[in-house]
Amino acid sequence: MLLHSMDKGELSGILLVDFRKAFDLINHKLLLQKLAIYGLKDTTLQWFRSYLTERKQLVSIGHSTSDLLPVRSGIPQGSSLGPLLFILFINDIPLANTQCNSSIYVDDTTLANAGPTINTVRTHWQSGADSLATWASENRMAIHPDKAKVMLVGTKRKLATISEPLNISICGTTLSQSSSGKLLGIHMDDCLSWNEHISAVIMKFSTKLELVKHAKPYLTPERLLVLYNSLAKPTLEYCCSVWGNCSGDVLSQLTSAQKRAARILVNVDYTTPSLTLFQHLQIIPIVKTICHRILLQTFNCFHKISPPCLSTLVEKPTHHHSTRAVENNNLFLPKARTNAGKRRFSFLAPSLWNKFPDVGKKLTTTHGFRSHFKNKLAKMTELNTKRYY
Repeated sequence: MLLHSMDKGELSGILLVDFRKAFDLINHKLLLQKLAIYGLKDTTLQWFRSYLTERKQLVSIGHSTSDLLPVRSGIPQGSSLGPLLFILFINDIPLANTQCNSSIYVDDTTLANAGPTINTVRTHWQSGADSLATWASENRMAIHPDKAKVMLVGTKRKLATISEPLNISICGTTLSQSSSGKLLGIHMDDCLSWNEHISAVIMKFSTKLELVKHAKPYLTPERLLVLYNSLAKPTLEYCCSVWGNCSGDVLSQLTSAQKRAARILVNVDYTTPSLTLFQHLQIIPIVKTICHRILLQTFNCFHKISPPCLSTLVEKPTHHHSTRAVENNNLFLPKARTNAGKRRFSFLAPSLWNKFPDVGKKLTTTHGFRSHFKNKLAKMTELNTKRYY
């Protein structure tokens, strides 16, 4: 949505909201009512009522213990049912907020909307914030205004024309506009350049690489590689299909970090070719990993395995007669006015998908496609250091 709006020359507003003591404030009566609406029968509801109610707690400090008191709200944490019940409880937030697009992940709620002017964005945004505050009040939840953030996203040229602040308020607190924010571990900036995120990733990766380096004298090369793959490698690859549309210069910083890691693992100097080290250690260059992740998501969208919010972003050609595109299982490539439009998933996915004529498009399982394309990627040396999308 954000890159699509940037491609149309629009502004997008993002409101990042966090609930205070989210799991502890769940009202048992309201939760049971919602479970009944979702179709749970009386016997099941009675089981959940027994599971939630008649719990007691106490506080123990040193040799002193408080009296047992009943737990009147909240859901037990540390069990698989806790997150599920919480998700079911807040699942109706989008129904209460029709002014903005709502995205929910556990207790992190994001509201987004787009418009041609800042006044349009502000109006819809404030209405969405008010609706969310009303929902929280009716459901006896508490929004944490100090942790809420508002961002205005657009191209640098569009943002340069904005001189007035947004002045959005929620729960009586006016929120100051921020140029960056963190959502589910990803640092976002107002131009979606991902520069701040990549810098944070490299810093975190370097810290973990130092731990691997300190463990080197005590581990065999095989065990050291296992430690790297489990400790440092996930830092580079987390959500890479989201930020992988960043500039080539930014991606080269990650490639350099991988090269540094390879030399530490093998203990060689800088004259040794990095590609030789990658092959020896079976380290997949980050550019290949990004291609693999994007194409895997595209495959799932192509076969309607992904959720509708993703699957609807890619389209098959609508020809009623046999064409080369249909025979090759190609996807429809939408038009893009700007570089921002070319970075959105609905453009990037079919563009990358159509460039590979034989990546196992006719396979029917995600596991089969993952294995087939991973083997094909290993043979594509042109993707070791440069992007292909």
